[in-house]
Amino acid sequence: MTSSLFANSLPRAAAALIVIGAAAPASAQNDLTYDTGDGSSIEFYGHFSPTWVRTDDGQVSRTVFADNDASPSRIGLRYHLPFSDGLSFGVRLETGLGLVSTSEYDQFNDPKKLDWQRTSIRWADLSLKGPWGRVYAGQGSMAADGVTEYNFEGVQMAILNELQDEDGGYLLRQANGALGSATLGQSFNGLDPTRRGRIRYDTPFFRGFQFRIATGKDILTPGSEDKFSDAQIHYKQTFGQTKITGGVGYEVRQRPGTPDRKRLLSSVAVEFGNGVNFAVASSRQTDGPRYDYASLGYNAHFWSVGQTSFVVDYFDGEDYNVSGSTSQSWGIGAAQYFHDGDFQVYFGYRRYDYQEIQTAFYEAESWTLGGRWNF
Repeated sequence: MTSSLFANSLPRAAAALIVIGAAAPASAQNDLTYDTGDGSSIEFYGHFSPTWVRTDDGQVSRTVFADNDASPSRIGLRYHLPFSDGLSFGVRLETGLGLVSTSEYDQFNDPKKLDWQRTSIRWADLSLKGPWGRVYAGQGSMAADGVTEYNFEGVQMAILNELQDEDGGYLLRQANGALGSATLGQSFNGLDPTRRGRIRYDTPFFRGFQFRIATGKDILTPGSEDKFSDAQIHYKQTFGQTKITGGVGYEVRQRPGTPDRKRLLSSVAVEFGNGVNFAVASSRQTDGPRYDYASLGYNAHFWSVGQTSFVVDYFDGEDYNVSGSTSQSWGIGAAQYFHDGDFQVYFGYRRYDYQEIQTAFYEAESWTLGGRWNF
């Protein structure tokens, strides 16, 4: 069922976002960093990510305006206190705003528009940095968090391998017209680790390489007894005008009464001096889903307001939900940045094709249009 309201409002919404971006004042980011007078500093930061998403399950379509779950709206602060001998102490506190997100919607529901919960807390973290590396303690990123997401493409708010963020709550529709039990998010998940209550250690970089290791547990979800351990070898280097970054990670989740879940994850990205960039990613879960992913992008500066980015990508997965299933998707997107990236407008289109050996499903598709303001 085509949404005429979305089709009619899309050009006007895009024009409005571009006008807002061009007219918005430059970020006061420097004004949000304060020197306390004793050598320490406090920085306040955040961003706001309103987004339109239209999802079509093959028979029924729905358009929503919500917070983009690819990077939810948030506020936070960082405290930095330098010591002698190259030591420094840090504190990071960050929370999502609790706005209803794009992934909370399905074909019929009406979630709360504001629902801050304990799980909205993203960071509550202490760190100590020195010549020997850095130690973290508290709620924050595990060692392998982001290991499948290394890339240089500039449309991450709409096109990325974490396909479940935009419209992951929608149920897939079977070819007989009935809704299945699996969602888009369950069938096209990027499998990347996330934040936990943890202790983490990062080595210094050596010839572009860094090793990270962490152990922790889910301290925010009531009743959870999940424990996590992971590690990552990260690489970042520049050769002339060519940039390379990537990583290989391994994660183990322990849950009482179930076998350990083990995942091997990786990605690598390259950007050339002319703005052309590509990335590949892969995840393998023992006795579970797996996927390969590739993207090709181009970043350019056509005019003085900021960077313009384009990207196409392809996702190829299997064994999601049931053994033998296939999950294939492709997407295309563009973004325009303003004021050195403090504001961006982005658009994305994605096609989903999920099939099971015993059950056929309609293809689904989604359109994303949004903006993000950093402060």
